Amino acid sequence: QDWCGAPPFCSSGAMLLEPWIAPPLEAPGRATSTLPSCSGTPAVHTRRAEGAPKQFGGAGAGRPAAQGAATVAVALVGGARRRHGRRLRALGVARVQAKATDQDVVLVYDPKSLEAGEAVVAVERDCAQSPRPVAYRALSAADGDALNLLVAQRGLGEAASERLRRPNAAVAVLPNGALIEDLETDPGPLMRELRYRTCLEAPDPAQIEKMERAYTRPLQILRERWWWNPMAMNLLAQQLDQEDFVLIDNFLPDRQIRQLREASEGLYKADAMEPGATTGGQTRVGLPHRGDRLKWVGYKSEGNEEAEKGVLMLAECVEEALDAMRQVAQRGSPNVASALETVRWRSETMLTCYPGESRARYFRHSDNSSGNGRILTAILYMNEDWKQGDGGELRLFEGGAENLKIKAEIQPLWNRLLLFWADERCPHEVLSATRDRYAATVWYYNEMNPQYPLLEINSVRGQAAPAPAQAAPVAETPVEAAAVPPAEVKATTKVKAPEVVDVAAKEVKPPSGAVPPPTGAVPPPGVAQPTGAVPPPTGAVPPPGAVPPPPAAKAATPEEAAQAPVEVDESDVRQQPVLFFDRKEQEIVEFVHTVEVANPGAARFVDMNSSGAAQVLRSLVGPDRAAELEAGVPAFRERFGAILLILPDGSTLERAEEDRWMLQYELDYWKAVAPAPKAALQQLQKSLFVPLDKVRQKGTPGSWWEDPSAVEVWSASLAKNSFAVLDDFIPVDAAKALADAVVRLRSNMTRGQTDSSKSASGRSDEIVWVNPSDLPELEPLVETLNMLVSTMMDVPHAAVQARVSQVSALSDAQIATFPADVANGARYIRHVDNEDGLNGRLLTCTFYLNDNWDAAEHGGELRIFDEDQHQVKYDVSPNLNRLVTFFSDSTVPHEVRHARRERSAVTIWYLDQEKHLAYHDEDLAQ
Repeated sequence: QDWCGAPPFCSSGAMLLEPWIAPPLEAPGRATSTLPSCSGTPAVHTRRAEGAPKQFGGAGAGRPAAQGAATVAVALVGGARRRHGRRLRALGVARVQAKATDQDVVLVYDPKSLEAGEAVVAVERDCAQSPRPVAYRALSAADGDALNLLVAQRGLGEAASERLRRPNAAVAVLPNGALIEDLETDPGPLMRELRYRTCLEAPDPAQIEKMERAYTRPLQILRERWWWNPMAMNLLAQQLDQEDFVLIDNFLPDRQIRQLREASEGLYKADAMEPGATTGGQTRVGLPHRGDRLKWVGYKSEGNEEAEKGVLMLAECVEEALDAMRQVAQRGSPNVASALETVRWRSETMLTCYPGESRARYFRHSDNSSGNGRILTAILYMNEDWKQGDGGELRLFEGGAENLKIKAEIQPLWNRLLLFWADERCPHEVLSATRDRYAATVWYYNEMNPQYPLLEINSVRGQAAPAPAQAAPVAETPVEAAAVPPAEVKATTKVKAPEVVDVAAKEVKPPSGAVPPPTGAVPPPGVAQPTGAVPPPTGAVPPPGAVPPPPAAKAATPEEAAQAPVEVDESDVRQQPVLFFDRKEQEIVEFVHTVEVANPGAARFVDMNSSGAAQVLRSLVGPDRAAELEAGVPAFRERFGAILLILPDGSTLERAEEDRWMLQYELDYWKAVAPAPKAALQQLQKSLFVPLDKVRQKGTPGSWWEDPSAVEVWSASLAKNSFAVLDDFIPVDAAKALADAVVRLRSNMTRGQTDSSKSASGRSDEIVWVNPSDLPELEPLVETLNMLVSTMMDVPHAAVQARVSQVSALSDAQIATFPADVANGARYIRHVDNEDGLNGRLLTCTFYLNDNWDAAEHGGELRIFDEDQHQVKYDVSPNLNRLVTFFSDSTVPHEVRHARRERSAVTIWYLDQEKHLAYHDEDLAQ
């Protein structure tokens, strides 16, 4: 058989044992036993037969082999020690003292041991059959100087050094310092290791250079949140289609990856990780087939709250990227789009550590060679300051179950994301590392697998996005530029400066009111949204995933843009966000360019250095900031950052380059959300507010809403509009007493949290949870709310009955105050109280405690959106003794607008108790 002939593989892609054993020769006193292999074929394993002497030729020689066992497979020569020495020389082992290179496997053996000498003979004889040079040397343990040099070169510790010097031992030292021991008993593991290493085919340097030129280098111009850029998404989809893997550095924001690494390291050091297992055993090659330690996190990971947060954030980001890639791929890489379209589930996240001390590895395999449903593997590496020589590379092979040609070796660098197909297109292995190597892996599935806990996902779904409408001839889009031949990529990916607006001295009036501009184009694909927060609305034009229309003018290079004179544009900037940026800093220019490409027409861009910048700023936010800009850009940047976003309602986002998620959120919001239609507002007044006001004026505060005519009005509104507003809900004295009690609780409040750290700056209230029995002032409100919900259970509206019929409990009261000292006013961005239907919330009841509130002056309205989020439905002013009640599900997305005065409210949710407890029990368990 050809020594390097294609060896058989297990179903997982790992090699079987049989082809690694040398051709059989007689070996008196030896017998064979069979070990199970993943193919069901017995794997040869040599051992000394029971009763056989330590030297050949004595009693027990010729003992028959076990019935059905294979012929003895290790070449051994019987006789005494003197004959053993002659055999070593006859096989050419006189070269055992030759100096080893740093890539050689070195077999250290005890020259006084017959068994150790036999191991050397067996390995030498097998290597002699190789058609290729074998990187192997043998070294006598008696050569102290050479052995000490080897120990130092391979970074071995004292314990490993002692194992090399054991009497009768034969131990192989791999180039990275890993040891294969007990070879004096069975040299087969070393022979298999040497055959595997010798039969590997190095990657083609020309192919590596082609990938670098076509994909890696163009992508290096991008920064954090690279998937905003349609050019990047197109390149990534092409690479996944043509090369079967994608490699992206700087994937997560620094704080998030540090949080995930810290959690992983904590689990490993606390011995909370378990050994990785395989279906075919641990010793398919010389070293253990798999030596990592792992922890599955994502469902019921008890006591791992930080790890849970980290892996959920990772999964969200990966799914945003996959969704964006899927949509862009429909134009240029339909195979990728079709494959990602089938993704329906994700696994828990596997946190792993490959211990450096044991030189852990994971031998060649595929992630879905047995039809387990996996379609895509996503691995995030978390190894800071990782250097060449630390090992731990993920070695990708060319496709095919038996292909040993290497495609690429990927270093596990800090914050590097690797995506590759999970099937036989991407067999791979993890090489031994000399340092502890951390990674987080998520698998995406296109079919259920009852053997694993899977989470159904919605982000990587959707209908195929139609291609954008044809337009008049224009300059190349980034996507078109990305599709040019590799040699031309570098020239076509230069970043142009954003289109800049400068305004003449003509006075521009500041915006009035807080109503957003009319609906425009939808946000680009892949924009991040927090779990529990409502994603930006999607419109009909352009469709999701459509490539943004290119600018009409030829793209200028950053250098040309920085030197070009600023043209005057007298366009009215009041009706859309205005982004001020410093065009003299190249990195800021590149980032703002990605914003412009991903959000065409969503904002006007003003260079802080331009002659009209201060005038624009004055017209938008008044003279104070304009004066600061006139005093000099460096000082202005020091206070407000390199990017300052002015919104149409007069609020600002300072240092937007440091809060890119919120920058994207604001651009999406002001481009996609339309104000409530006048006719709809009139209808609400006619059907809800005016009729209720007539009943209220005749009734008694705290009970007027029980009047049958009032019940008919507010229940109809709840059924049709999903919300209702009731003024004078409880006696006014009781409302004021509750407001005073809330003031006393201010010192107990803490900052409200969002489900995703990316959106943390979108919520600025302070909250405290209170059991109603612990605060007497809450009793009138709770009692009246219970009466209200009881009344709801009897109204003749199916939409209301469907929710309230499931109510079985109420929550504690969440008391929230929006502080007055927050820049631009405290807020809570758009969200849904029970978006996925899992937390048990059915009905939200929010009661306001703000006397003499003027919404025009103080803001702070509760803004309710249509379910499709295209339009504002109504802005509810948070007046004292006003209750707004609405369904907690996705039919009522809402937000709290900027409050320019301290604003307080009490919220109580009516619940499906069983679902609510199950949700929080799982949350606590995780």
